Amino acid sequence: MNHSENKNERLEFPPGTFYVHNGINLGDPAGPDTSPGYTPGVGRRDYERGYLGLVSMSCAPLTPGNRYGMILNKHDMGPILLPWTGFLTDDGKERHLLYRNPHPHPSSLVAEDPKDGEKYVDVLYLEAATNPGAERTMAAARAPLGSGAIAGSFLNFYRGDCAVPSLFATMKDEPAIPLARRGGRCDSVLPSLNGIQDRLNPFFVPRLKRSGVFLSIQTYPTGEEDGWVEWALRLSQDLPSGTERFVLPNSRVAYRQCRSKEPPFGLCYAKFLSADALSHYAIDEASLCTSLRPSHVR
Repeated sequence: MNHSENKNERLEFPPGTFYVHNGINLGDPAGPDTSPGYTPGVGRRDYERGYLGLVSMSCAPLTPGNRYGMILNKHDMGPILLPWTGFLTDDGKERHLLYRNPHPHPSSLVAEDPKDGEKYVDVLYLEAATNPGAERTMAAARAPLGSGAIAGSFLNFYRGDCAVPSLFATMKDEPAIPLARRGGRCDSVLPSLNGIQDRLNPFFVPRLKRSGVFLSIQTYPTGEEDGWVEWALRLSQDLPSGTERFVLPNSRVAYRQCRSKEPPFGLCYAKFLSADALSHYAIDEASLCTSLRPSHVR
């Protein structure tokens, strides 16, 4: 599962400055005032209106020719879900007011549903429009493993079940994204601590082999004025519900440290691995070990 960024960009090369336009919010092209980047004497700036995020998927066979699945860019299957608000307003001229979070940061796992005994590909991602008071919340979608998890096979978790198509019905037949079309409705799958969904980034869930329960690891701000962040674990029988967070000892750090070049607590994008290091979505209770993705520091 890919966190894909569609955004305005400014590139500096010896011949000069080049601007790359985002491909979704066409009414807001890249330029000196509408592109993120570093400006001498000014510093780095972001530009959210020209910054949109997609949850897409890539697949590749385990062959020597693509380094056993490591080369995925030639096997991009495109977006598998869209925000339920759509990216843009109905007239296609502005980014939708409720689409406030362009950073979905998806993770995935393969798990059996005890209700029907079938295996599914579950995707968890950050979403902000389900609750007007939320900055970010966790949403989920799933597709039967037998479907190949192709675009059009995912259903969003909504009102207690995964039953709402993540993409509109014709998405898989259209070569381009109709920019103002909406995806399926979704609900939060993570309870909040204080009635308002906390900002979460990142969030990863595998399943324990022996017990079958899910174990999530997440980072989130504590809500304090000085800006503190914690890392926590959480167990769940079914992803929409679970135990209270167990805060990892010595993980509470100032938010500004999380954006430095030396991530605190030794974690940035934490993942779990099975004891044989062959799976990140089915792990062993007896010998948990953690794999770290490379730091993604802004």
